[in-house]
Amino acid sequence: MIIFTPIFKILQTINNVVQPKTFRQFLKMANISLQQYNTASHGQILNRCLILKENQSDVSYKYVDDFIYVLAPFLEAVNVPDQFENIVVEEVFMPLVREVSYGGFFEAQLGNLPLTSLQQVGSGSFSFNYFTVVNLSQLTTINYKNSFSNCPNLRLFIASKLQNINQYCFSDCPTLKTILTLNATIADFAFENCSEIRTILASQGDFGCDCANCPRCKGNLQQCLENGQQFAQSEEYRILQGQELVDQKFVIYQPFMIEIDVLATNFARNTLVFCKLHNGQNKYIKSIQQMAKLVFQLKSQVVIDQTE
Repeated sequence: MIIFTPIFKILQTINNVVQPKTFRQFLKMANISLQQYNTASHGQILNRCLILKENQSDVSYKYVDDFIYVLAPFLEAVNVPDQFENIVVEEVFMPLVREVSYGGFFEAQLGNLPLTSLQQVGSGSFSFNYFTVVNLSQLTTINYKNSFSNCPNLRLFIASKLQNINQYCFSDCPTLKTILTLNATIADFAFENCSEIRTILASQGDFGCDCANCPRCKGNLQQCLENGQQFAQSEEYRILQGQELVDQKFVIYQPFMIEIDVLATNFARNTLVFCKLHNGQNKYIKSIQQMAKLVFQLKSQVVIDQTE
């Protein structure tokens, strides 16, 4: 029978570590001020942070090593194949990204995956990364194969809306223990060489494999599926489902909060400029007044001299 406490500790890890950062929190982490962001151009690298301000980017950053953060608050898709392949990215801010294409973050060394709007991923999109927990509440489709393969630290994968786990999806993820995908069907070789799996929550668990290391090959697949069904009845799972609503609110409000922050920064800057101009104007008026006073004094002196 499954022991829920270790899994609940992992859920606590989600709350403490993998909660997506807000726009301001990400700016602070990247050591970028609102004013610096506001004046930066699309595609500029500032303090080792790539800033993408538009809703799309057709530039490939494959093998680029000039940045470790990606700040893309309005980007809607990583639509260039291998767009961020083979780079070192510690964290990204992409709350509106709905799709990551083939190899989008292949071997990008990501430690977190806070993509709260992500719905569709391609083949090898997140292979060879270092995240421990993946919680994608909006993910529905995984295309082709190997989407999350060869991730050595991955322990927990959650995607309550996911409809399919593709071939070799988690191949060679040696520490993967728990997969919570209530509505997903599982393709052949999905868990190839995943020897530590103990819990699988899925709609269908009939798949083929011959790796000799996964639950199917080791003969304990049925127990893993039963553990998943038991966990689905737990209070911990109910709490976990609430994350979907949190993510939805985050996605809705973040763009508005960003616009407010930018407007506030512009207002503060314009106010400062106005104050400086006003202060300069006052000094100019005072100078004119002083000059007028001096002229009047000189004129008075001239009148006195003429009288004498």
